[in-house]
Amino acid sequence: MLLSKLRIKRKLGALSKDLSINIYKTIDSTNTQAKLHAEHGRCKNAIFIAKEQTAGRGRMGRSFISERGKGLYLTVLISERLPASFATSLTTYMAVIAAEAIESLSGISVNIKWVNDLLVGGKKLAGILTEGRASDDGESLEYAAIGIGINLLKQSFDSEVSRIATTLEDECAKRIDAYTLAIEIVKRFFDSLDLVGSPEIADRYRSRSFLIGNSVTVIKAAGSYPALVEGITDRCELLIKREDGEIEILSTGEVSVRPSEQI
Repeated sequence: MLLSKLRIKRKLGALSKDLSINIYKTIDSTNTQAKLHAEHGRCKNAIFIAKEQTAGRGRMGRSFISERGKGLYLTVLISERLPASFATSLTTYMAVIAAEAIESLSGISVNIKWVNDLLVGGKKLAGILTEGRASDDGESLEYAAIGIGINLLKQSFDSEVSRIATTLEDECAKRIDAYTLAIEIVKRFFDSLDLVGSPEIADRYRSRSFLIGNSVTVIKAAGSYPALVEGITDRCELLIKREDGEIEILSTGEVSVRPSEQI
């Protein structure tokens, strides 16, 4: 672990001076540890990397398969105060940064399924979960933990999971080292942090969208309904057209892709 930490510090260069680097063989969840770090008042920005998670999770409390040595499980902690609007913007920012980092090392094309999944060939390669704590007035975030789990090496998925998930090794026929990918993501993340929520990130997000032009089912607590994805706004919201022709903008929620049909 010490050698791994030294390697990361060396590759990150000057960036590592203001960054707490935390590496684990096995952990419950890198996001959980990042939040504990922030709640205990440790003021540095930080990264958390694990070889295995025993309680990895995604949005809406879903579990995230985190098999030992088969993936990259990484959380970036931003410990400074941020605008409350960044809660979603950080997820879309990480999606763009991670997609570009993966492409640079693998040579494959990565798509984004709104709002937080990375896909290759229509199958899920990675998921992103952003968590944090809002200030008492609700106008800012006291910290944000942006976690990403990436399937790197071939895995023994069950038949249902293998239908919807893939790994980087399966897609590019080579093994990419977890620490090499982590370093690439972290460098890109902090180098462009001033672009969070910007039109430029929205353009880069939009260009990788898996949903534009597709028929989807919009899933909400009150029920589900079909729609057609018309586009993505500069705030990375989903622009949809319902069956009755009404245009709606989704800033939160979930969608699943349906077989293409006219709406």
